[in-house]
Amino acid sequence: MRLRENTYTVTWFSLSKTICLHLTTEHAKIGQSLKGILHLLDRRFIKRQIEPIPPHVLKAELRAYEVWDSVELEDHEKNQQRLLYLACTDVYFHRNPGGRMKLFLALLIGALIIATAVLLWISPTPAYADPCWPSGTWCLPQPGQRNDTVDQWYKQYQQDQRDQQYQAEQQRRDAQREVLERELQFQQNMQQQQLLDQFRQLQQQQQLNDIRTR
Repeated sequence: MRLRENTYTVTWFSLSKTICLHLTTEHAKIGQSLKGILHLLDRRFIKRQIEPIPPHVLKAELRAYEVWDSVELEDHEKNQQRLLYLACTDVYFHRNPGGRMKLFLALLIGALIIATAVLLWISPTPAYADPCWPSGTWCLPQPGQRNDTVDQWYKQYQQDQRDQQYQAEQQRRDAQREVLERELQFQQNMQQQQLLDQFRQLQQQQQLNDIRTR
């Protein structure tokens, strides 16, 4: 396999940001099969990035995906293949996931700031105070006095906390499901490659047998 010179390099970070790899888009395209992963691991550009990673760091990083058990993670060579496959898959499908994530977070923070400013501008009184209308002043609750506005705000705060926890759990499950799907695809690619190699070996053996019979 030869790489085209007009491909550009993408910096890929692992889930915990402890591992950084530099891959080209052509690397990512090649690394969608077991044969391609093994080929990339033999290249000097990839080898000098993968080999210095300590086994315990690589094992801890892959354990965070919650896909492989402790027995499977003992194989350091397989762990190198798994890490490179994850990196190639991210770059192949997202091109530059880090840059897009930063842009998404920047847009999200900007939208939250604008929404907060609009709510503060249109709200006549803060959520924790009872307005004394029409004087326009804010009357804080006296000791022992019930404030329905505070109760409503606290209930809304609790509901928001539950919603955030549910969204975080849903995102974690989605990420875990995506990794499982990638692992399944990787296993299928490995099986297909093995079957193809076996078929080629049988063809070669058949050709040799035909030559010998002649």
